[in-house]
Amino acid sequence: MGGQWTASDVLSPATRPGAYFNVIAQAADLLEAGDRGVVLIVGRANWGPVDETVELLSEADVTRAYGTGSSLPKLATQAIRGGAATVLGLRIAGSSAAVATATLDDEYDVADALTFEALYPGTRANSFTITVSDHPVEGLLLDLKESGVLLERYHTVSGLAEDFAILINAESAYVVADGSGGGVLAIVTDAPFASGNSGTTVVSGDYTAAQTVAEGEIFDVYVQDDDTNGSNQNAVAAWTETRREAGQLFMTVMGGAAAELVSTAMTRAGDFDFEGVVYVYPGFTDADGVVFTGQEAAARVAGHIAAAGFSRSVTFQVLDGVADVETRLGTQDVASALEAGVLLIVADGPEVRIEKGINTFTSEAEDETKSKAFRKIRTIATIDAVVEGLERGFRAYIGAVTNDDDGRQSMIGAGQEFLDRLVQARALNPGASVALDPSNPPTVDQVFLVVAITPLDSVEQIFVTVNVAT
Repeated sequence: MGGQWTASDVLSPATRPGAYFNVIAQAADLLEAGDRGVVLIVGRANWGPVDETVELLSEADVTRAYGTGSSLPKLATQAIRGGAATVLGLRIAGSSAAVATATLDDEYDVADALTFEALYPGTRANSFTITVSDHPVEGLLLDLKESGVLLERYHTVSGLAEDFAILINAESAYVVADGSGGGVLAIVTDAPFASGNSGTTVVSGDYTAAQTVAEGEIFDVYVQDDDTNGSNQNAVAAWTETRREAGQLFMTVMGGAAAELVSTAMTRAGDFDFEGVVYVYPGFTDADGVVFTGQEAAARVAGHIAAAGFSRSVTFQVLDGVADVETRLGTQDVASALEAGVLLIVADGPEVRIEKGINTFTSEAEDETKSKAFRKIRTIATIDAVVEGLERGFRAYIGAVTNDDDGRQSMIGAGQEFLDRLVQARALNPGASVALDPSNPPTVDQVFLVVAITPLDSVEQIFVTVNVAT
């Protein structure tokens, strides 16, 4: 999509065809409805493809794709438990990453008759073993196991290394094989894989590479590893702002390290001060006793944000399966943290829930283009959804409709119908409209529109007066 536009874009012959949007708050804000629900998680793992995304729809998908070690499986599982419809896993790995290998001899003890490499780098494959055994009918059996559990079985009547390699390379989800060493395989029990390295020591450049991959994906919420390094978090916040300005509309959710002070969380949120960044505090402990830092808890919150979309707020949403928060705050600290733009996780009796669905934007007094409503996650999700929906709809008009009164009215009518549907869906207040911008008349090949909308928010505070008759 086109992203934001300035006066220079209007005049520049280099401006690409597309729909361009500036979001400016007045007494009303700009909103919309596009499909939400996708969380992109960058993280480390002991298995799985590196620098490419994998679609994850369940916790079983997470385990199949990335095993159980390191940050990515932990974060992806939390996003799914938070309700994300889809998680896109994006594994990063440092320069030390290496695939595990194994070798088998032939029946004459010629080494390397059949060699194996794990399909992906990582330590998971160090627990793979190969067993070759006789079979009275099928010749030789070759079993690939993980910690003694059978993963795959192959057999050939010939028992030849090259025949096994053909079968394995056509079917295996775990290894690739090279049978060029030749010969009939020797019988062996639990020949080990070794030398796999997950590459879990990463540098800032690994995150930058992941962000480049993410720029080609469609998602709604972004979480970057369990890393709490301040420079890295500042960099991802700056990248988020740049991508939103370019038209890739998503929110980034972050948090702090273990035992972070609430004062530190408030300072960090103030450093970001941006509607596209959410800062989570504190961490929590789940029902199984697993401890999550604020940054790791951010993945759970990201799942809730994705699931809520623009139709609901995450305010007061319960974090199922969470036993307690890392730090319990007093009333004054809660009020101060909310005012500073911190999304708080609080213990409320037997439940742990999100106190209020806010982002880190707090400087509305200094920013004439944004109102206090821009603090709300639901408001931003609605704005993003509106812009995305209108952009998709207007795309069909580019290069296909004549820029005359009839063509422009056709486009305006389609946009108005779209907004009316959002009003009917109770995402927008009645009165949402699309019209020609009176301050920017159409040119030969340009049309300027003004979209006016007032987003609906969720009930978050109820004030009751009780009159008692005497």
